[in-house]
Amino acid sequence: YKAPKMVVFRNSVSSACGNATSQSGPFYCSGDQAVYIDLDFFDQLETNYGAKGDFAKAYVIAHEVGHHVQYLLGTLQKVSQQQARMSQAESNALNVRLELQADFFADVWAHHDNAKYNSMEAGDIEEGLMLPLRLATIIYSSRLTVVHSQRLSTMVHQLSVHVG
Repeated sequence: YKAPKMVVFRNSVSSACGNATSQSGPFYCSGDQAVYIDLDFFDQLETNYGAKGDFAKAYVIAHEVGHHVQYLLGTLQKVSQQQARMSQAESNALNVRLELQADFFADVWAHHDNAKYNSMEAGDIEEGLMLPLRLATIIYSSRLTVVHSQRLSTMVHQLSVHVG
């Protein structure tokens, strides 16, 4: 296992996958194998969605690391190859599956972290159960849907460059 790099930013950042603003939120870029953590996104989670604990932030990071695991396993590359031969609707369905698998990897991390370090506190489980719903609300809001779709398209393009 090779751990991803982590880049923390506010406002905007440049990556091997292109430039991103705070409207993009956290993301993984396979081009430089880095997790990009947007501090403005964490502020939005707290202010607008009530995810105030440190578990919510750790879960977001674990979700993005889940995308890195997908890259290491070759899942992102396989999906990229499949998406090149399918409709936009089918491609979007695969993107949803990638996001759900990254959530699953974050759940596995949370379980093992708690088993090893007894790291969960009262309210963390409820916070963790609600976070994917809160994140879906943010991602699929009209403001971020286009940006998130662009970020996924950029990720797919970067994969095709590395695979091809």
